[in-house]
Amino acid sequence: MANGIDLSSEYLEIAVCAQHNNGGLCRNIWWESNIKHFFPVEEVNGSHGVYRPGGSALNSGQVGSLRAAEFIVARYNDDTISINQQIHIAGNQMEKKIFLGDRFASNTDTKGSTLNIRRSLSELMRETGAHIRSLDSAKKGLNKIK
Repeated sequence: MANGIDLSSEYLEIAVCAQHNNGGLCRNIWWESNIKHFFPVEEVNGSHGVYRPGGSALNSGQVGSLRAAEFIVARYNDDTISINQQIHIAGNQMEKKIFLGDRFASNTDTKGSTLNIRRSLSELMRETGAHIRSLDSAKKGLNKIK
């Protein structure tokens, strides 16, 4: 009996929320996805689903990251790209992110602010995309987002 709770005689409350709908990408034991050189570490790879013991998310991500790094060093050591190629690829991606950030920052009216859009989408997800939902509701939510 820890913390005054006797699990043999008291029910343990379980609360499930939309956050627990993680996963979707497949991966091998080295955390490489079915897309070569792509290592989805953490929740996106499905390691945090119903079969993962609660409270082990941080450990799972740390172990997965280490395994992925070991695999990359052992397997893809010869597949590296030059520093100039890396700068070119990263530069293009950073330019897109900076452009997006500028667009968010310039959109400060109260109706379309980033914070209000996020709140609206969160509410829509709770209504149409959480655990208990109808197919019709999920379709309506998807159409609204589109």
